[in-house]
Amino acid sequence: MGTLAENTLVIIARKMTVALEDQRAGGNRALLSEEQWADVRDRLHRYRPIDVLGPENVATASGQHWTIPDLKQALQAWQGVLYQSDSSYRQLFQRCDFSYQRAAKVFRSRSAEQVADFEEQLQKN
Repeated sequence: MGTLAENTLVIIARKMTVALEDQRAGGNRALLSEEQWADVRDRLHRYRPIDVLGPENVATASGQHWTIPDLKQALQAWQGVLYQSDSSYRQLFQRCDFSYQRAAKVFRSRSAEQVADFEEQLQKN
């Protein structure tokens, strides 16, 4: 047996070790196991949103590219997981090797008739 001072130091050292351990509950990173991450990644690369969600439930008109709203629906259906923040879905996309693409700018005020007339004029020249 050690002295009172030695015993006290041992107790303090043990308490300090426990205090230094990671006390976080895990948050979003704990919602999916590594196997589930791999499954989601595989499905995101294999399927298009329109294939998974159907044409009436996709966020874009074509349903060809994954968006955050599409990913929310698919992840909830596949794994029963719903994150609180869109940044969590962005991180998931990043972890699954997806890149961020901005939508192309399109003039919404142009009409199909004007485009056809323009193309006709180009062919004449």
